[in-house]
Amino acid sequence: MAGEEKPLYHLTVHEAQRLIRSRALSPVELTRAILERIEAVDGKLHAYLNLMADSALAEARVAEAEILQGRYRGALHGIPVAVKDQLDVHGAPATIRNKDSRDLRLSEDSTVVQKLREAGAVMLGKLAMSGLPGELPDVRNPWNLDHIPGGSSTGAGAAVAAGLCLAAIGEDTAGSIRNPASLCGIVGLKPTYGRISRHGLAPLSWSLDHCGPMTRVVEDAAHVLQAVAGYDPKDPTSIQAPIPEYAAALREDVKGTVIGIPRHYIEECRVRTDPEILTLVDQAVGELASLGARVEEVSLLDVVDIAIGDRSGSVLVRNGKGSKERTIPLNLPVRRALSAWLDVRPVSTTPALFTGKVSPRLTTRTLQRVVEVVGRQIQAVDITPHCLRFTFAKRLESNSVPLETIRDLLGHSSIETTKRYLRASVAELQSAVELAV
Repeated sequence: MAGEEKPLYHLTVHEAQRLIRSRALSPVELTRAILERIEAVDGKLHAYLNLMADSALAEARVAEAEILQGRYRGALHGIPVAVKDQLDVHGAPATIRNKDSRDLRLSEDSTVVQKLREAGAVMLGKLAMSGLPGELPDVRNPWNLDHIPGGSSTGAGAAVAAGLCLAAIGEDTAGSIRNPASLCGIVGLKPTYGRISRHGLAPLSWSLDHCGPMTRVVEDAAHVLQAVAGYDPKDPTSIQAPIPEYAAALREDVKGTVIGIPRHYIEECRVRTDPEILTLVDQAVGELASLGARVEEVSLLDVVDIAIGDRSGSVLVRNGKGSKERTIPLNLPVRRALSAWLDVRPVSTTPALFTGKVSPRLTTRTLQRVVEVVGRQIQAVDITPHCLRFTFAKRLESNSVPLETIRDLLGHSSIETTKRYLRASVAELQSAVELAV
């Protein structure tokens, strides 16, 4: 079966999907083309950590047979994809999880990989990421080998941009999908927390980790998200919510949509930003306005320093550098939460002072945001083992702290998620959400 004139490895997911469904392209032919591309260029890019060529071809043959029999599964059927090493793949070495035993192979797929297989995707293997143990070669940017691809989903960014897979799943804790997508010129989406299951994902920061698609174009990201989104009882933070038709949203226009532009942040970054980037940002804003969007400049508070004293029941707030400090009393639920946290926090941390940096709109009328501050710092600084985090949550519950407050502290998306979390046993949490210690 013949494809289009452009190289098969440069097809987008929706282009390949159209050819496969019309039987103008075989999943086996497409997979072989990708594997040949990997062999030709990955020696310079180092995007793949574990290439599963034999099993990928076997999966492509199964997909081809199903499609020929009229059992078409959808947009990803027969599409070669790969995933960041953080995600468990049955039969692949667990590099990130087993620092002292890289040859140990996993016995089951993560939920995301399972969903990709159910959608008929062809699994090519696991992609490199920054921060792995051992002496591994650095992943290079396919547009310029002297440049980095952005991290930590380094292999995913490079692989999608170079045509070493048609789509990838990355993971974003603090920009790890969006950074490589930007530096490699592709699309990266950090979805809503709880929308995609993290069961089988080696955690970096429990309440900040997000799995998400990395693709060549926006429509492809919609197709991948459609396949992997959904509730998963194995993930305590997974949300039960309807899954919309993401690709259908691409047919809607932006007329009347309000888009906020934090112009002061853009100006602040001007001196250290390439002029070409600034021009492109301005052009994008103008394009949105020309399409009917209502563009408004917004102003956010500067970074806020917050110091919470030892059970003092108050916070010290300073809005930005050089501004005056003010002490604001906390309400009873927040004082109870703070007290419970101080009871279970590790001895090795500073005993009396808790300092963090966030940027919410902290005013006297919105003191509940302090709850979010405490919650972020709990997961990011102190509570690393999940049993300690769980103990904290149970202590809050026993002190009659409202579920809404516990939800915000733990970073849950809904009250129902918090209720499920509090009902779980420590053993269930250990099997559902492993945390890096």
